[in-house]
Formats: sequence, C-alpha cells, structure tokens
Amino acid sequence: MARPKVLITGINGKIGQVIVRAHQDAWDIYGIDREGDDKRVFAADVSDWDQLARAFTKVGKPDVVIHLAAAAHLPKPGDAGANREAGIAPGWTLSILRFGRRPWSDKAHFPQQDI
Repeated sequence: MARPKVLITGINGKIGQVIVRAHQDAWDIYGIDREGDDKRVFAADVSDWDQLARAFTKVGKPDVVIHLAAAAHLPKPGDAGANREAGIAPGWTLSILRFGRRPWSDKAHFPQQDI
C-alpha cells in the first residue's frame, strides 16, 4: 500500500512536530508554515489566498490535510486589535477547508473534527 501524502499546516509548531515525529516513517509528509525549505515545507501566510494556492500547488494532491496553523500570540479580549484578530483564525480555517474540498485532498482533518 502506498504511503499517504499528508499536508500539515502549522507543521513547524509544537503539535505539528509531534505529528511529524510520530508518523514520518508511515506518511509522505508536506507542510505549510511561515518559514519553509521549498522541498517539503512551503512558506505561506495561511490568511493569504494566493500564497496558500501556491503552496497547495507545489504539494500536489494530498490525501489528507491536517490544519494546525494558528496565531500563537493573539491579543487578549479587550486589548487593542482584539476584535480584528478574532476573525483571523476562523478565516484561515475556512480557506484551508475550501482548498481541502477541492480535488487536492480526499479528506481534511481539523483537530477534534473530521470533515
């Protein structure tokens, strides 16, 4: 059986790295993060549709998408910019979902929820 091609957003984060270490021998793993090597991890701002499209195009059609990208330092409620920032993470998830439902991927995985 062929190794599944898995695309992980936020691959350089703590959870992304745990997943990579746990599955690197069984999965063909690619990633999207703020910084990349352009071989297996592609640099993209997941809030930028064009950058996201370029990264997905470089990866090709993943079998699974695991979306872990998040803003690690969002402002606290009531801080300046908190209302603007609160809409960013759901927007990222919607963008990833839209790409995941294209012919790129047969399944998208979001923590605690399969789509």
